[in-house]
Amino acid sequence: MIEDDHLLKAGSVWAGLNIFTGTNCGCKVTSARISDAQFKFAQEVIKTKGLKKKTTLLNQDYRLLIGKCKK
Repeated sequence: MIEDDHLLKAGSVWAGLNIFTGTNCGCKVTSARISDAQFKFAQEVIKTKGLKKKTTLLNQDYRLLIGKCKK
């Protein structure tokens, strides 16, 4: 992953991958969750770590995502 990449993370959103890539790679990450608890937890973690500009959290079941991605 490089800074110009935009990663789509589908599934459990506990924010670990968002933190790792935002901190170490500098790329953007979009994550979709499966539960409200995961979404709320991830929001707080991302805010605390100062990664809101690099992370998009979707309060949506990842199994309902529509579209294509490259990575």
